[in-house]
Amino acid sequence: MNLYELDNAIREVIENGFAVNENTGEVFEDTELEKLNISLEEKINNIIGFIKNLDIEEKVLSDISKEYKERAEKKAKKAESLKNYLSSFMQSKEIPEKETRNGKVFFRKSTSTVIENEEDLKKFLSENEDLKEKYVNVTTTEKYILKNLKEDIDDGKEIPGVIVKTNINLQVK
Repeated sequence: MNLYELDNAIREVIENGFAVNENTGEVFEDTELEKLNISLEEKINNIIGFIKNLDIEEKVLSDISKEYKERAEKKAKKAESLKNYLSSFMQSKEIPEKETRNGKVFFRKSTSTVIENEEDLKKFLSENEDLKEKYVNVTTTEKYILKNLKEDIDDGKEIPGVIVKTNINLQVK
């Protein structure tokens, strides 16, 4: 895409003659442009045009990228919605797994730690300061370390406000 007319010799040097760091896009000086028998004003004009072309191309690519990202997110949401539908349908029909020519679908159990009552948990931790470091990841806000809470609950400890919940997740392969 070129909106600006550029001298072919200058275009060739800019596209192929400059040393460019591929990671940063940094352009290192090159004497090839200086060797061209073209006026200084014409060189500057062409470089400005090339820069504008690059800026326009970057904007177009950025817009395309955004569009593809939005489309990908919509596809992901649609797939998740269909998984939820299929999961509900299979559970209502008591179908634990099914293999078809398009693939296999089945349920796998997993667990997740859920903070049901944060106030109870905070009270428990205030009474057991020694556990706070283990259960709370302190950043700018407190974040519970669900893995550690789960391990202790699985080991038989009772922690107010927290349960280990069994989930059923649909797997599509």
